Amino acid sequence: MPLQENGKIFKSLDETYNRFTFLLAVGLMYPNPKTDKMRTAGVIYLLCVPMFLILCNDIRIRQQNNDVQNLVRQVVIFVALMFANTKSFLTIIYKKELREIYDSINVDYAAFNDLPEDFQELVEDTINKSKSLETVWLAIVSTTGGIFPGSALLLNVYFFLFTDTPRRFMLHECHIWNLTPEQQYSSPVYEIFFLYCCFITLVIVLGFSGFDGMFSICMFHLSLKIKIIMKKLEYVLDKSDLAKTKANIAQILRDQSEVYNLRDKLLKGYEVWLVLIFILSVTQTAMALSQITSSKQMSGATLSFILFGVTCTAHIYFPCYLSSEVTHTAAKVSDVLYSTQWEDISDTSIRRSIMFMIARAQKPMVFKAMDLITFNMEMFMSVMQTAYSMLTLLRK
Repeated sequence: MPLQENGKIFKSLDETYNRFTFLLAVGLMYPNPKTDKMRTAGVIYLLCVPMFLILCNDIRIRQQNNDVQNLVRQVVIFVALMFANTKSFLTIIYKKELREIYDSINVDYAAFNDLPEDFQELVEDTINKSKSLETVWLAIVSTTGGIFPGSALLLNVYFFLFTDTPRRFMLHECHIWNLTPEQQYSSPVYEIFFLYCCFITLVIVLGFSGFDGMFSICMFHLSLKIKIIMKKLEYVLDKSDLAKTKANIAQILRDQSEVYNLRDKLLKGYEVWLVLIFILSVTQTAMALSQITSSKQMSGATLSFILFGVTCTAHIYFPCYLSSEVTHTAAKVSDVLYSTQWEDISDTSIRRSIMFMIARAQKPMVFKAMDLITFNMEMFMSVMQTAYSMLTLLRK
């Protein structure tokens, strides 16, 4: 990576992943003490209340008419909007923990500038992987969000320019309180509601981009810290200088403690979110598949729910994959420790310290949200199987 003007290689967290932090700030989810009052005031939540009322009314009507397909369609949007708003509340409740996580990563990035070159290569590789995931996740979320207004606009243009029976299409078709279909599609009601739906789409996109993406960045960072420990273990023993060896061991023990502390902070700050995405991914994936399989022909709405289903799958895949990656990386530490030829050291205190570190590293580093759900690739497969089972129930 090129040097900055200040002679440093690595920037702060905010500067390195400026797209995620920008989206967090725009969505009023960044844990900044200067914006705590504004976030607590809940301006965005209040603006979403009319849509919640409209969706609840529409769900009630669909249920009364036994219109299962459209009922599921409304529930999908309702749950997505509810989850986006819930994450905003979580950033307020856990603002202290999230701030501590981001601050600790900033401290690490500043310290990375003083590491040897071979260590900095590990940091660069992790940053490149994190930025690639940042690009992929933002592309998935923005494409899924953009397909809803995009398909409505294209249909409007097509029917007005290329058909003899012009008609209007809503961004999201639903019943508006006390309005007939003719009134809903007349000006200025149609234009106002279309713009309001665009705002709701933006809220959902913001809710699903920065907060979720930053968790992935934190997980990559946790894995990086473990890899740095393994790299340090290559130089931990110096048989000609036992004092230096003891100092190296003490530093690695501190590094191990930092890794476990960061893992605990991540669980504390994100565990409610992790449980919610488990529930959300099962239900939303099943509902999206229900909308796709019940469509008799390809349409803008069908394409929207195909992308929505892909997003739901990726939403649960990334946390499961990254959690498994951290567990797998942490499991290698004990092997690296055992290969350091520590048994040849005559000092018993050093041998005891190494044995303690080996025993500590042999305990699996797992991510168990609220002591209920362990995130790994096995759980991802279970989510997909459960979603398919729910789909079979919805189709009966």
